[in-house]
Amino acid sequence: MGIAFESAATTIALKYFWSKIAYLGTTTVPPFFFLFVYEYSHQRRITSRSKIPLFFIIPTIVNLLAIINESHHLIWTDLIINPITNLGIYGHGILFWILVIGYSYLMLISGIFLLLKSLYQFNVIYRTQNLLVLFAAIIPFAGNMISLVGLSPIEGLDWGPPAFTISGVLISWSILHFNLFKFVPVARNQIIDRMSDGLLVLDAENWIVDANHAMQTILNMNITALIGKKISDLSPGIPNIHRIPAIEKETSFEIRMTSGPENHYYEIRVTPLEQEVTGYHGKSVLFHDVTKRKLAEIEREKLISELQNAMAEVKTLSGLLPICSHCKKIRDDQGYWQNVEEYVRQHTEAEFSHGICPDCIAKLYPELHARMQKKKNSGKPDKSGE
Repeated sequence: MGIAFESAATTIALKYFWSKIAYLGTTTVPPFFFLFVYEYSHQRRITSRSKIPLFFIIPTIVNLLAIINESHHLIWTDLIINPITNLGIYGHGILFWILVIGYSYLMLISGIFLLLKSLYQFNVIYRTQNLLVLFAAIIPFAGNMISLVGLSPIEGLDWGPPAFTISGVLISWSILHFNLFKFVPVARNQIIDRMSDGLLVLDAENWIVDANHAMQTILNMNITALIGKKISDLSPGIPNIHRIPAIEKETSFEIRMTSGPENHYYEIRVTPLEQEVTGYHGKSVLFHDVTKRKLAEIEREKLISELQNAMAEVKTLSGLLPICSHCKKIRDDQGYWQNVEEYVRQHTEAEFSHGICPDCIAKLYPELHARMQKKKNSGKPDKSGE
């Protein structure tokens, strides 16, 4: 509005007055634009809200200097009114080029850089949105350049403010008409890149169109190196990855990947993607690390196998045993005769402790056997002490 009043003013004093009013908007739009792009492209706020005022220190200084320009002429050196168009033709001082143009261009170029960078960070689902915001950002930059290099067909007309107006209208229309922030990739940096699981996003032709930071670690590849590859190109490092292109419904399976001397196990979950809003079709491939669980299962299976082998190795006696009817030695498979104790010890886990049975006592020690029988029959203790 200040520019409109400045264009309508017919005296130098009024034109200076309305130019100073217009500077409130001219100098603050670039930092506001940068903050908008920063939040849109990074999907997070400035580290601290207390830092936001720092972006407006230079605009504040410029506006204060513009108010007292008549005392130093560092912003405007002179002003001539075009008698045909009534537009003011300004001469600019050193602080105009350093503070106004330098700072404004820094904010604009930084914002455009972030938008260009986000073209590679966001997948194709959001790329159209990003290009729209990028186009809106270039308009004021181009308009201001036309005025600075003297390409304006109307002398004295500053194309910067109208260009900013067009850019603002375009972004506002995008927000209202295309629901720009309804489908903004908020989860891209807030959630997906913070996931511990690796994620690949494939298009309908099974080209990799997106990957998160965890996937970089799993494959030891940069995101920029991953995007644009066919999923089949990863087959040397990822076993059974060739199965994914043929999958048409949600499926999961496990794979083993070798990284140096270590083995890693991953549960692969493939989910078809179909979005009517964007017309996007493809698949998401989630890599969930199950190494700890798998190693525990392997250890358990190993223990079970060892127990089974131990049970199978337990020595047992079965079948007919050739035994001497006199000395009771047993003949082994090699034809050697062994004592019963030695043979049983070799073929079982049994150990022996020796004693003497009642029949042998009666045969070898008849007197002792007689006293034991007498004691048993009388039920009284043996007084002999034996």
